[in-house]
Amino acid sequence: MPKTHSVLGSPFGCLAMLAIVFCFGCGDGSPASEGMNPQDGDDAGVDPDFRSFRLSSGGGPCNVEDDCSASIELSMDATLRVDRWGEFPVVVHEATVSAKDLATAVPVLTDPELVALLGGPVLSCSLVTDSVVSMEVVLADGAQRNDITTCEDPPIEAALATIRELSETYLRED
Repeated sequence: MPKTHSVLGSPFGCLAMLAIVFCFGCGDGSPASEGMNPQDGDDAGVDPDFRSFRLSSGGGPCNVEDDCSASIELSMDATLRVDRWGEFPVVVHEATVSAKDLATAVPVLTDPELVALLGGPVLSCSLVTDSVVSMEVVLADGAQRNDITTCEDPPIEAALATIRELSETYLRED
């Protein structure tokens, strides 16, 4: 059963984040439709350097009563946290990803090409004035983060698909 935590931000919380709404993955509605299955066994290994991956988005202007940000985070302990766009008061939904799905996702989320893009200079595809989508990967040797708002680089697209698929599989909106 997914856990939820109520998170009430400051009145200026929405103004602090600027980003666009992003669509969660599509599928036929079954958990295994995209290859991830919450019932899979716990016998797979994960890169020991992986700590977490976070996809964040936000947009403005935003009223105090609105929720204008969202995020999906996967931690090394297999905890998946989702803060859905427009859900006010803010609720962070939580689930545990199977070891097999974690082991499948981590190589995509820690792809060296993705890490280089996130740790590199500001990406020209991220230069949007009223919204932002960002990715952050935290490894044993530190964090790499960059805005990826309209980027279509293959490693970014693969990471987007992977983290959204986990969200859709484990914490599908009702």
